[in-house]
Amino acid sequence: MSKAFGFLIPVGFVLLFFLGIPLGYKLILGDRKSTVKEGRIQDIRLIHDNVNEHLNGKEARVISDYVVIELEGDRELWIPEENVAGIVFLPKP
Repeated sequence: MSKAFGFLIPVGFVLLFFLGIPLGYKLILGDRKSTVKEGRIQDIRLIHDNVNEHLNGKEARVISDYVVIELEGDRELWIPEENVAGIVFLPKP
């Protein structure tokens, strides 16, 4: 039994290291269970609100570890997921 635990505990730590521990914002942004990956923003909460743009109502999509928001003039705003406390997309019609 101790040999089994001696093997399983380090393997568990390695899995946690590579897979990560899902935090609240990861689940909202696009965890493997999430189905919302893009749409029009209804509400977005940033941890450090240093963005000078009004983001509600803008088209956005989740790519890897970023939320990409489309701005006027073919510009894009890339916000890392560490700065996003939560995002709510409008329901699709």
